[in-house]
Amino acid sequence: MIAANFYLHLQQGSATVLRLRYIDPETGQPPVDLENYEAVLQIRRDYRTSPALELTSDDDEIEIEEAEGEITCTFPTDKVDSLLKSCPHGQEGWVWGLQIYNPGDKNTTARLLVKGEVEVHPSPVREEP
Repeated sequence: MIAANFYLHLQQGSATVLRLRYIDPETGQPPVDLENYEAVLQIRRDYRTSPALELTSDDDEIEIEEAEGEITCTFPTDKVDSLLKSCPHGQEGWVWGLQIYNPGDKNTTARLLVKGEVEVHPSPVREEP
């Protein structure tokens, strides 16, 4: 299965919510039952570097509606702000990926569902010092 490609925009000072529905790649029909699945989303400088930001279903930043096949990723404000601060060469050029896996099933491999580039936008409104 080839991962979908999606360009992600994050805004400094704002929580961002990304909601996806996993559709069966063979039939094209939703939903795919995600019972017992967990998820991880990582943003990296490039695909070879360590994650600069990570969201997981363990930390409740990713919610999985199992029967509906829906995955909701919430990017907390503090993590988005931290990502922007760690970006000395500009806000563009980050990459991201969302992967699901079933930790209880050794025969199931992790699936990369979505990947792409990330742009982090500075806030147009600044707090007074």
